[in-house]
Amino acid sequence: MATIPTRPRLAFSVVLGLLALAFCVGVLTVAGPAPTQAQSNTGTIPPNAKKASFGNRWECNAGFRQVKAECLPIDVPENAFSTNKSYGKGWQCKRGYTEATREICSQIQVPAHAYLSTSGATWLCERGYRRNRDGCQKVNVPANAFLSERSYGAGWECNRGYQKTIIGCESIKVPANGYLTGGKGGSGWKCERGYSEAVGACEAIVIPANGYFLEQVYGPGWKCERGYKASGNKCLSVSPPANAHLDHSGNDWECDEPYLRRGGNCQLQN
Repeated sequence: MATIPTRPRLAFSVVLGLLALAFCVGVLTVAGPAPTQAQSNTGTIPPNAKKASFGNRWECNAGFRQVKAECLPIDVPENAFSTNKSYGKGWQCKRGYTEATREICSQIQVPAHAYLSTSGATWLCERGYRRNRDGCQKVNVPANAFLSERSYGAGWECNRGYQKTIIGCESIKVPANGYLTGGKGGSGWKCERGYSEAVGACEAIVIPANGYFLEQVYGPGWKCERGYKASGNKCLSVSPPANAHLDHSGNDWECDEPYLRRGGNCQLQN
């Protein structure tokens, strides 16, 4: 007997997939295409709208906001005003009010010794007061001090001749041959020209023979003339050996080319 060929059997998972696909196609055919979430502003211009200044588009008039394909009036809450703009909320709280929620403008509570800022959206403390959480605290200015215009810090600064301490402003003790400085750090004073600081005092700088005064923060306060070299508190003469000359500083020597320095002499390179 001849063998009748049989059709290959489909896998069970493939059959399930085909059935699911057929079901989805049927549902889409009956229900129609799914609605888009994006708002369209092309096509027929709805009421309370106008043609946009660019493209084949339209935009809502001032006082209206686009919702899907319509332009609905903007509901301006109490203590607010319309911004006459079709984008954003479309309204803004009046001066002295702040947006508590998207539908409420709450009045700003201005504490004692404070005033509304220029924008009217917050408050600032009067001069002589500093913000402390929800209020304005008086700045206590100690003796020999004045109110500061800075928005940070203690709110006061010491008068000239006084230095800030933990308890207030303390007089600066300037030693003889010293002067007050404008800086707020350090000792508050510096030594006059020709003097150097030494343990709270200003001592005269002793310049040796063949030396001159040098304005510097560190060091002895003097330098040797050209042709001399510092040695302790003296300036000793520099005597270049044969085939040498004073270097760029003028306080030492270097060998002429092609000589090399070897100890206290200049020798030819081997």
